[in-house]
Amino acid sequence: DGIHLFGIRYWDDILNLWAGRLERPLRVSYDPRDLSRVFLHAPDGAFWPIRYADLRRPPITLGEHRQARAALRERGRALVNEQLLFETVEQQRAMVDEATKRTKSARRQAERRERGLGAVQHVTARETDIREGGEADEFIDWNKVPIFPVEEWS
Repeated sequence: DGIHLFGIRYWDDILNLWAGRLERPLRVSYDPRDLSRVFLHAPDGAFWPIRYADLRRPPITLGEHRQARAALRERGRALVNEQLLFETVEQQRAMVDEATKRTKSARRQAERRERGLGAVQHVTARETDIREGGEADEFIDWNKVPIFPVEEWS
C-alpha cells in the first residue's frame, strides 16, 4: 500500500521491489520543510525519493501539518483522513493570506497617515515657535516667493 507517514500515503513503483521481500524494515527520512516527498534508504545504500500517492496534493510543511491536526482536534475530530488534513491546510493558508493582505493594507494606511500628519505637525510647530518669539531664521515670507507660469495638461 506504500509508506504511511503523518497520516499521508506515499507511493512509488520502486516499492514493489522490496514489498514483503526484506527481513528488516527500511528506514525513511523526511524534510520537515516539505512533506511532499520522503526519502527511502534502500538496502543497497541508495536514497529514493517517494512522492505523495496523490500527486495533486500541494507541498506542506510539518508545522502546517501539526497546526491542521491541532485545529481538527479543537473541532472534535479525533480521526483525521488525508483529504480532511489537506483541506484544513488550504483553509489555514487562505486565512493567513487574507490576514496578510489586511495587515499590509493597515500598515500602509498608518504609514501614510503618519507621514501626512507628521508633516503638518512639523509646520504647525514651527509656526507656533515663531509666534511665541522663537527664532524666525527658517521663516519664509510666502508673499515674496515669485509665482511661475504653469502649463496644465488634462
